[in-house]
This record gives sequence, structure tokens and C-alpha cells, in this order.
Amino acid sequence: MAKFKFKLKKTWKNVLTVGMAIMLFIGAIMGITSLVQKADEDTKTISLSYDVGGLNKVGAYEKREDCIYTKDAFECQGLKITPDFDGQVSYQVFFYDANGQYLECSEVLTDVYEGTPLLAAYARIMIFPDGDDKISWYEVGKYARTLTVDIDKIQHSFSVNLFEGDSAMIGMYYADDLSTFVDDADMSCSKIVDVRNYEKIVVKVLNSATSEYFLLQFFDENDVALNYRPYYVTSTGLYGIASYDIPPEAESFCLAFNRFHPNAYEFYCY
Repeated sequence: MAKFKFKLKKTWKNVLTVGMAIMLFIGAIMGITSLVQKADEDTKTISLSYDVGGLNKVGAYEKREDCIYTKDAFECQGLKITPDFDGQVSYQVFFYDANGQYLECSEVLTDVYEGTPLLAAYARIMIFPDGDDKISWYEVGKYARTLTVDIDKIQHSFSVNLFEGDSAMIGMYYADDLSTFVDDADMSCSKIVDVRNYEKIVVKVLNSATSEYFLLQFFDENDVALNYRPYYVTSTGLYGIASYDIPPEAESFCLAFNRFHPNAYEFYCY
């Protein structure tokens, strides 16, 4: 009788162990399924119109017979391009800002591309079929179907250049070093910009004539300063783009410069 009880306990222990393992496995599968469904909810596959021709080094149309391109630019936040496994094509992605100005392009690619450069609001694609030097009109659809293009369902809009034609309203403070500038800068003289509908501030440095500093100062709904972010330009002729997250509690921000050269910067929110 004792042996029977022992075997019974051991059997129930095994059943419970197996049952827990099954529940954990089911939970893991449900978690993976949930993640896939969430990804599907956030992104969408788009159809693009292609034609025979190409794009040059500044993203403009050029007459070519060995490739196809998207005639119209498309919104590109959350961009992911997936080539067919046996598609036998390479491709290149060209990016443009909210005003349609060319920004940059990718390398010639054969694998999956994922990502969107800062300030890029639109993109176009150029596809190079392997071994086809003269593409016929009836082949365009065949080559276009070799790429699957996904983007975010929600595309954030970009603001216009925040301070275009408005440099007189930006705080100006001269200093020889960053620490002195931070201590002396009075942000109350700067232009205030509403950022409640945006997530990031993007700063585009077009051309730096001297060593320069600027401060980003965020404010909450009660106009209480939250923090500042210094950005330092170190060399003449520097070009670059920097991005700053807008704090969730921020409702506005302003800028102060130690030196401000017209057309040296552009500021955007998105």
C-alpha cells in the first residue's frame, strides 16, 4: 500500500510537471503571436508605381533603360524593404525632406533594408535587374514585385523650418566657452515654440563659420524649465544632423545661441 501511494504521488508530480511545461509553451507561443500581431497593427505594406528610368546622384530623374524607379515619392517613416529570395535584383533608396529636397541615398543593396534617416519624410526606389540592360515596359511589373515595401501606418508630420526668417527673435549670447555661455544665457529672450504635437527636435547644421553653441530649453505647462541640451559645433564647414527627444511633459521649447549666422541652421519638429 505504501508503494502504491508513493507511485501515485510520483505520477501526479510528473503530470503537474508536464502540465506546467505545456502551459509555459502555450504562453510563449501566445506571446510571439501577440508581438507579430502588434507589428502588423503598426505597419502596412504599400503598392508603388514604377517606370523604366532611374535617379541620379541628387535624386532626380534620369533617362536609363537598365533600371526602374518609383515615379512618385512615398512616405517613408518606419521603412522596411524586403527583396524576394530569388528576385535577382539589386536596389537603391533615395530620401527627401518634407519639402521634397534630396537628402541622401543608400548604397546599392541586395538584402533587407530597414530604417529612415533623420529629416527624411519621403523616399523613392531604383531597382536594377541582374543581366537586363534594356527593360521593356511589360517587364516593369515583374521587377517591381521583387520588393516588398512596408512603412509605419502612422506617419508623423514635420514642421516647417521653425526659425526661417525669424532669427531676430532668437536669444543671442556671446561667450568664449560653453560653460560661460550656459551660465550667462537668459532663455527668456528667445522665441517660444509649441511642441505638444511632436516627439523630436531635429537640428540641421548647414554650414558652420566659427565655433558655435546653442541651447535647447524645454518648459512644462506651467512654464517651468525642464532641462537644457547644449550642442557644440567645433569646426568650419561642418555639416550634420542631430536629433533630441522632446520630454513627454514638455509643452514648449526655446533656443539661445552664442553666435547665429543666417542660413547656418534649420530646426524642425516631428
